[in-house]
Amino acid sequence: MIKIALDTNSLVYIFDNKTDIESALDLSLGGPYKLFVPQCCINELIKLKRQDVVSLIKSLRFNVIESEPGDVDGELIRLAKEKNMHVMTEDRKLIAKARLAGVVIIRRSGKDHFSIIT
Repeated sequence: MIKIALDTNSLVYIFDNKTDIESALDLSLGGPYKLFVPQCCINELIKLKRQDVVSLIKSLRFNVIESEPGDVDGELIRLAKEKNMHVMTEDRKLIAKARLAGVVIIRRSGKDHFSIIT
C-alpha cells in the first residue's frame, strides 16, 4: 500500500479545481493507497484562511497525522522518511529538497491524473 502525505498546495489545488482525488489516484496509481495530511499543513491552511479546504479534509476523512510545528517542508520530508510515505506536491522547492532526501514525489500530470517521480 502506498502511503501519501499531501502538501498544502496539493490540498488547495484539489479543492479549487474540484478534483475527485480518489478517482484520479485510482486511475493513476492502479493500486491501494492511503492519504495522510500532516497537522502542520492544516495549521498552514488555517493561517491562509482556507477553512474551506480544512472542511474538505474532514469530509473526505483523510487521515490527519501529528507533526511538529514550524518548517512545513522539512516536516513533510521527515514524516515521509520516517513513515515510508510519498509526498504529493507541486512546490518546486519541496520537490528539490525531497528528491535530495530520497523521498518519492507524486505530482499532477493533468487535471485528473498524477505521476510518481523518483
